[in-house]
Amino acid sequence: MKKTAIGLLIISICLCMPWLSIAMADVQYTAEPSATDLSKQDAIDIARDTLCASYVDVQQEIDHSTVEAEFGNFLVDEEELVWRIIFTNPAEYYGSYCVLITGGGEVRMHGAPATAPYYAGEDELSGVTYVVPSEHDISEEKAVQIAFDCINEIADYEKRLDQLRTEAHFVCGNRYNNGFEPVWIIYFYQDDILQQKMLLAYDGTYMDTVPAECYFTKTVRPFKAFDEIFDYRFDTMTFEEKAAFSAQWIPVMDEYLQDEPYCPDRRAHMFYNATRQVFGLPGEQHISKEDATRSAFDAIVTLGASVDSLSARHIGYSFDVTDPENPLWVLVIYRAKLNDGVNEYLPEHAGVYEVKINAFTGDVVKIVPYEGEGSFDGYYY
Repeated sequence: MKKTAIGLLIISICLCMPWLSIAMADVQYTAEPSATDLSKQDAIDIARDTLCASYVDVQQEIDHSTVEAEFGNFLVDEEELVWRIIFTNPAEYYGSYCVLITGGGEVRMHGAPATAPYYAGEDELSGVTYVVPSEHDISEEKAVQIAFDCINEIADYEKRLDQLRTEAHFVCGNRYNNGFEPVWIIYFYQDDILQQKMLLAYDGTYMDTVPAECYFTKTVRPFKAFDEIFDYRFDTMTFEEKAAFSAQWIPVMDEYLQDEPYCPDRRAHMFYNATRQVFGLPGEQHISKEDATRSAFDAIVTLGASVDSLSARHIGYSFDVTDPENPLWVLVIYRAKLNDGVNEYLPEHAGVYEVKINAFTGDVVKIVPYEGEGSFDGYYY
């Protein structure tokens, strides 16, 4: 299967100015600083110095940025008034730098474009969860090897590689890949003093490296994503159309997952889930569609569905052969279309159900009332 079967596009998930949604107070307002508060220019100077000390090679970008300075309530769950200083470079499309500073001159937060902000006392391991490498992930030994290969090209490290020791952390957190993928964070020490920090993707792809005193800015790994999405509406497709869908798209998705094993977590789960069951065709050895319908109706009535409105319900039918030895009729039974504006919203008429039935015996294997996204056991609708 050629990868041209579906368009692939290399993109980065870059949330422009994520601190707008993460760092700001729910209710914001501006105010006039008091006579004892930091002046606007002093706040801008502190913000500029903070960013230049915290991030690598940003001096020129900051110097060519426009500056917005406001005093007000901009901290999450706090009423303290602070200066909010925003540096925006019109030549850069991906966002701005932001610093929050108290009236007394204390830096409470700083953030770079497309990265989660750092609050006072936080570092690259704040808020992360330690995870165990899976079969998708490189080992710690391999991560350290890649890190040494990369640091060999930085400054004079090639002259003192034998003097460095490493500490590796495999973590997951919203700061990295927006929480979709784990990362390796490698620390390099010399004489027990932290010298350099390196960030690698789960597969060893290099992401960023900074001196010990600085913070990562390239925290999102470029990834392949669909720029063309298959068309589907499973509740209206015929059995033949569904079987053709499985035959075409399951191999494409399986190949895609070889390069992007964490794809299901990237909020594209419906496209992934649509290829996780295999659609097939019912045969003479299986119970009929009508018998499956009767079994499904009996099942949902036991859960409170009204007998009187069964005929007013639309049904999506699937024949699932994911397990060829145990094929299933899968029915998605939608709300009753009574069109009266009142009774159709009652629970006994409005409930939606997924019913799985043994295609050989007619026994109900599973029944799932729809309770929101992800509640169904599969993607059949």
